[in-house]
Amino acid sequence: MLVKTYDPLGGVVGMMLIIVGTLGGCATTPSNGADTAKTEGATSPAVRSRNYPPLTVNARDYETLGQLVRGLGESEPSGGIVLLSGLEERPAPPLSLTRSDYRSGLERLVAPLGLRVLDKGTYQFVLPPGYEALAELSVAPQLHPEIAKRRASLALGSGTDLFNALAVLTTILDVTVLADNAIADVWCGELFLHDVPAAQLLDAVLQSARVLPDAVAIECTADYVFVRSTANSGAHDRCLNRAGLTPDAAALLARRLSVRLPAQLDTDEFQYEVASLASVLDTLSTQLGVAVDAEVALREFPVNRAFFKDMTVNDVLNLIVRQWPVSDVGFRVEKERIVFARQ
Repeated sequence: MLVKTYDPLGGVVGMMLIIVGTLGGCATTPSNGADTAKTEGATSPAVRSRNYPPLTVNARDYETLGQLVRGLGESEPSGGIVLLSGLEERPAPPLSLTRSDYRSGLERLVAPLGLRVLDKGTYQFVLPPGYEALAELSVAPQLHPEIAKRRASLALGSGTDLFNALAVLTTILDVTVLADNAIADVWCGELFLHDVPAAQLLDAVLQSARVLPDAVAIECTADYVFVRSTANSGAHDRCLNRAGLTPDAAALLARRLSVRLPAQLDTDEFQYEVASLASVLDTLSTQLGVAVDAEVALREFPVNRAFFKDMTVNDVLNLIVRQWPVSDVGFRVEKERIVFARQ
């Protein structure tokens, strides 16, 4: 299991929470199984509840709630808890439990902190009163059936950038998962999930990052899951010279391959500073097998870590562009090169 832990400074957390509020909304090899039911704020009858292990813990052994949740994940990995981002630095309660019922025990642990627990079937969501709308987010209706049947386990440390978390999901679900830049830079909360369907994995990660359901739209094919802000409503196809493509250019766009950005990051490495488009043009050229360039005005556009797995060149280029929440940028396929450009 790949686990990244990160303890951000309190002031930065406060700023990020404001940004997320304005938006309004590591792991094991996947296995097969089917569960595409929609998850509501409380347990939906269509979502199978987990047989959780008994909860035994001495919370006095931990200083913060985030450390406590991480400790529970390490000691009871077959359970499942999602802690809302921003709660990780609250003090751990001075309580102990011995073979307690999982949910009611967790409720006892967080009650002194003024928090509540929502049963999401495959995990328990810890959040403050008034934040229940976050739990209504559900990607299940949009997931392609081939993706929905996949399952995996996941652990993330608080402060994990969402784009890094989605790159991990790409690896464990074996399908490209990414978000546009209006969403991708928010921070996830501490969480651990055991043998969870793909839909609930995505729900949990987004919920932990305070992404409200009416703030995002989910686009999904058999090749990718794209989480975009509702304000990012530009055209899906960003090829600026589609009508004039030569047969060779059309064949290039139809070619399937895998692309890693930035290329130097291994599967288990995280990106800590956003790269510029200019800095990835050479590696993108190498991976696509054709020269890739960009107009000067676009060269400082940000490029978050992403893995594009076995996709058409056309989809790779469209998703790179659509991560930028602007509507007048696209790409042209010219003779022996591709150029990112404005319309």
